Amino acid sequence: MDVAGPAVVPDSLKVATFFVGDEEYAVDIMKIRQIVNPRTVTPIPKTPEFIEGIMELRQVILPVVDMRKRFGRPVTPPRRETKFLIVSIEGNVVGLVVDRIGEVLTVDEQKLRNAPAMAVGDDARFFAGVYRADDRMIIILDIDAVLTSQEKIELGGLREAAP
Repeated sequence: MDVAGPAVVPDSLKVATFFVGDEEYAVDIMKIRQIVNPRTVTPIPKTPEFIEGIMELRQVILPVVDMRKRFGRPVTPPRRETKFLIVSIEGNVVGLVVDRIGEVLTVDEQKLRNAPAMAVGDDARFFAGVYRADDRMIIILDIDAVLTSQEKIELGGLREAAP
């Protein structure tokens, strides 16, 4: 009898999917710290429109980014499924407001395709690629590129300036 361990997909990536509007995105699970229900967010004046403000999570002040606004999508009121995806972006911990959480997938990196530049325009830098899972296309985010270098500096300043 041949006993094999769990199947390991060479060059695979584990991702967690989430939705912004009706669009499904995914991020490397190693970048996710946790998923929480929405918290009170304190607005900060003179920040980019997509920055909702700051929140406190376990005595740490985090900037909060609304992914609908970041991707230029229509903004709707939070729903029961709305979550804050707490991620690490180049060492900065940030809360991302998403409409709902999907599932964890193992992505075969050989099946990952480049996102068509025309389809994503100037926001192409956000995307690591596109993955076909069954009958749907999932956009894989390069989470470190969701914010520009200047925005990362500004967000770091928000955290330091918080009371």
